[in-house]
Amino acid sequence: MELLPFLTSLTSPRSLDPYNMVILQAKEPAPLLFNTALRARIAALGSKIDMLDPAELDFALFRSTLETSFLGMSTRYWLYTAELDERKQRQVLTYLGSYQGPHTIVVCVDEEHVELVSSAQKSLCIVLPPHVTEKMFIELAQFLYPAHISKNFAQFAQAIFKRRLSIALDTACLLMQYGVVLGAATPQFVAQWLDKIVVADKSLFTLSQHFFARDTHRFFTLWRTLKDDYPEVFWLTYWSEQLWRACIVVNLQRENNIVEAKKMSFRLPFSFMQKDWRNYSGGELKNAHHFVYDLDYRLKNGSICPMELLYAKFFLGDFKQTTL
Repeated sequence: MELLPFLTSLTSPRSLDPYNMVILQAKEPAPLLFNTALRARIAALGSKIDMLDPAELDFALFRSTLETSFLGMSTRYWLYTAELDERKQRQVLTYLGSYQGPHTIVVCVDEEHVELVSSAQKSLCIVLPPHVTEKMFIELAQFLYPAHISKNFAQFAQAIFKRRLSIALDTACLLMQYGVVLGAATPQFVAQWLDKIVVADKSLFTLSQHFFARDTHRFFTLWRTLKDDYPEVFWLTYWSEQLWRACIVVNLQRENNIVEAKKMSFRLPFSFMQKDWRNYSGGELKNAHHFVYDLDYRLKNGSICPMELLYAKFFLGDFKQTTL
């Protein structure tokens, strides 16, 4: 089922009762802001829902909790599995795939693992859109924040989508929280802050794409427009994570461990997973990652920290030969 028809069906405290399992299928790891907003809205409808984190329980206690009821009463549980390691995540989801009650469980699962849980009896699978359009943005806001939507909100949505055809689901939930309180300040917010909130993720993604493709012209053209939007400490953290993930992905790919490589590729550009990883060794990326720490040390000790030095050495291939 698509998301909006599912939300439309939530009209009473007992709307979830026909199901043992409600599966929120996400394109990537769970959109946390959306999950939090949806859970709060369902609770506001009068449908009490308890959080249950299998990471905090051993598996036997986890099963006992879901298989035991007090005087035959059913409970609604919202499960969070994103923080589980691969082994325990599969153990939990495989168990849920054969779950028959007595409780109703809501769980968010990424595409890679959804088949483990989709076989549960009396289950309902909701496909979460990775991005939302203007129409969906307004309809989601009307469901999630019904008491706060005014005519100004439609103007807010229109201003956003004049600049973007679609935005990520969690980014949309973040913007909704601004939109319900801005009122007359909407034009000022859109002019001063919208590009920093919405464009940043896509621009950083593109910057990283050019970086790993060694496309120096496009990289430095975009870098000049972004470099002053964030402090140096942000860029050090950003490239540290990118290079760390890329190094692990390359090593996993060369070991033909495709499943783990795909999981680790979160936040890396698609082109890196598709082709660019073949142009690197784990050693080169490890050296580049170490160099980022060297820059970080210089910054913390009051030295000049030019990020361009990292880029120059990377594009010239210096990290292929050096051991830092």
